[in-house]
Amino acid sequence: CIYESLVTLPINYQCTGIECEIELVRVVQVAEDAFYEFIQPPCISLSFYNNARKISPRYRWDKVMCGDPTLPIASEACCSIGNNYATRNSLYAGERLNFHAAQNRCDAVSKDLCDFYRVGGDYYLNKGYFWTSDGCKLQVKINRDGTVAIVHRPSDFEERVTWVDEENSNSFKVYWERSGDYPTVDENCDGACYVVPSEGSCLCDTRVID
Repeated sequence: CIYESLVTLPINYQCTGIECEIELVRVVQVAEDAFYEFIQPPCISLSFYNNARKISPRYRWDKVMCGDPTLPIASEACCSIGNNYATRNSLYAGERLNFHAAQNRCDAVSKDLCDFYRVGGDYYLNKGYFWTSDGCKLQVKINRDGTVAIVHRPSDFEERVTWVDEENSNSFKVYWERSGDYPTVDENCDGACYVVPSEGSCLCDTRVID
């Protein structure tokens, strides 16, 4: 049998069994030696969102960042009360959930999402990121020329991924209202943002308004 390298399903198919309990179908097995990976459409996830949560790899000292709680981008990590060593309650290896679904998985085993020290289990089963109980701020670093860079500030962390820390230079242009006026260090960042004198930039909290 020869399988096409790319297949687009013409209709929605009804789930069966465990398929109906998962948030995201990532890989589908169609034969003993044939698998298809689901490729999401591009540009459907936004860079700014509200109520961000900290997501972390399996060890507390790993590099963390913020995650959108409405998207299935991380796994559950469940702790007993007074214990920061987390365990899993997944349906399959590599499963990803949104924040609410991860909470429900922990509730099902009488545990809670937590700011864990370590996630137990084999390494190959615990790759990727895990939801934590910690909040996370989404900020923008506004440069003198009006370009901005995204900054993630978890409520508690030892190290962040470098492309979202205060020193990152992944800047891009944005459209400014108020006739192109924006906060600058020279104007004390309008008194609404944090001044970063070493870079001549303003660090501002964000909020998405529909």
